[in-house]
Amino acid sequence: MRLRFQDQVRGRTVIDATGRALGAVDEIYLDGDTLQVEGLRVKLRNDIADELGVPHRAFHPGLIDVPAQHVQALGDTVVLRVDVRTLWQPPVSPEPEPAPAP
Repeated sequence: MRLRFQDQVRGRTVIDATGRALGAVDEIYLDGDTLQVEGLRVKLRNDIADELGVPHRAFHPGLIDVPAQHVQALGDTVVLRVDVRTLWQPPVSPEPEPAPAP
């Protein structure tokens, strides 16, 4: 029965708190002991992945994980309570070390 739920939710559109369609549900993470939903993996649209700086390629979409506490509603679409930009921060490049003085 749980697997059927996952199959029914996979592919549903995910919308953030600003009303933007981000992509679709790719996977659901369940707690192994309680079988409660811990989070979702979202397959991002290419334009959203580009905007956020999430790596993706032609056959490998950009993916982000959304903790369950950020999901406001689950119906025909999945509505998040937060702006997607709060869920993904691009990796920060380390500051280059200053060159030694000659």
